[in-house]
Order: sequence, then C-alpha cells, then structure tokens
Amino acid sequence: MLHPFFAARPELVHISGEDEPHASWVATASQMAAAESTAGQRGASVVVDRLAEALLIQTLRQFLARNAKPEGFLAAVEDPPVGRALACIHGRPERKWNVGDLAHEAGISRSGLAQRFRDLVGESPMRYLARWRMLAARRLLTAGDLGTAEVAQRVGYDSEFAFAKALKRFFGDGPGAARRAVARTPAVRERG
Repeated sequence: MLHPFFAARPELVHISGEDEPHASWVATASQMAAAESTAGQRGASVVVDRLAEALLIQTLRQFLARNAKPEGFLAAVEDPPVGRALACIHGRPERKWNVGDLAHEAGISRSGLAQRFRDLVGESPMRYLARWRMLAARRLLTAGDLGTAEVAQRVGYDSEFAFAKALKRFFGDGPGAARRAVARTPAVRERG
C-alpha cells in the first residue's frame, strides 16, 4: 500500500547539466555514494542511505522549483489548511484525532477541511489517518526494536488486539508476520 506521495510522484525527473549548481551537486553526491558502496568500510551503508535521502530531497526540490503548480499530494501539502492537518497527523499519529480536532488545528470548518482533504488527498482525513498509522506501524515493527504493545500505543491504539486486527486488515498479515518477513531478509535490515 503506497503512501499518496509516492502514488502521485512522476515516474522520471530529468536533471540536466544546465541546472547548475544542482546538477554538479547531484553528480558529486552520486560519485560519493558509489565510492562508499564499493569501499566496504564500516558504516558505508549509513552514508549511502543518507546520501540517497539527500539526493531524493534535492531532486524533489528541483522538480518543484520547475513546476509552478503542484498536483496531487504535493498540492495537499502546500494547501495551508490541509497541509496543517497533514502535519498534525504525521507529527502525532498517536493522538485520538477526529475531523473537528484537525479542522481546529487547520483553522477551517470541519466540512471545509473534509472537502478540501478529499479533493487534494483523495480520501477522507480519517481514512488517511488510519493509513498513516498503519504505514508508521509497519515501519516501527520492521525496525524490530519495539514490542507490539508499544508500537500499537505509538500509532494510537489502546489495545494490542485492535491494533493487530487493523494491521491485518490493511496489509493482510499481523505484527508477527511483519517481523518474520524482516528476519527472513537480513540484507534489508542490516547492510554493511
């Protein structure tokens, strides 16, 4: 299940050599990532991961700078009320949000937020919250550092049972299966 941002992204973003200084920064960072990945030094995977994150952010910045009117999820993030509601959801997924609370934080009526959110994000605020909680939960579970009860609490569930049921409804498997999937693929979990 993809996050709306990734579902709305362009398939390809072209960076030309004319996009200075961005193009030279991308070339340098790419060369550094390639060198780190072949050097075999401790911590290389961390350096490569961070460089990849920085490359993604810089590429998105360049894409947004060239496209005056964002579409899809990017338009939702840039819309002041919807952007504030999204920031609340992303920043505090454990809070017992309802549309009224989100609308209050966003400075707009409940019906206004619900309509704008649906128009820009493609689903209701509560459905998006449920999706975000599940994506966050899956990430926390696969990190392997937290127990299921703590993950449930961090994403807004009081009951471990209710959390496991919701996770299974979204992904087709429960917390244990998510952990086992990571255990079966150690290269994904521990690289370098």
